[in-house]
Amino acid sequence: MGAVGEGNPEQFTDHQVRDRVADLLRRVGLPEDAARRYPGQFSGGQRQRIAIARAIAWQPTLIVCDEPTSALDVTTQATILELLAELQHTLGCAYLFITHDLAVVREFAARTVVLRHGHIVEEGASTQVCDHPRHEYTQQLVASAPVPDPILQRRRREQRLARS
Repeated sequence: MGAVGEGNPEQFTDHQVRDRVADLLRRVGLPEDAARRYPGQFSGGQRQRIAIARAIAWQPTLIVCDEPTSALDVTTQATILELLAELQHTLGCAYLFITHDLAVVREFAARTVVLRHGHIVEEGASTQVCDHPRHEYTQQLVASAPVPDPILQRRRREQRLARS
């Protein structure tokens, strides 16, 4: 029999399954007792960590992350992105990020493809696309990303409203 994570799940003993779940929870920064808790007992960040644990359970080479940080506060977003980067390094997996947050894309992705209505409007190195967007839609996405400076944020909001 192969290691847990390979083969038919029905052939694993209860002990092997508990050990694998504990290992996955540890990898994503959750305590082992999280396996005995109900979904309503977890915060948004903890739920995202559980989703990540489920995604890595079968050791995939590609993980699709659909708006992985959209419902999280900025601090929790940062910890989830750090976790994803660490797992990418240790597991050697690739991510396909689907997000509207180009600030996250700029920091996390090497390459960016911007879609609008299912069509590619811009693509290239993430720093290039985010720092020098050519397409109007990409420019709007970059301008909508929050910035920590309240004065700059107000100016950007006013500029967006003036264009509307």
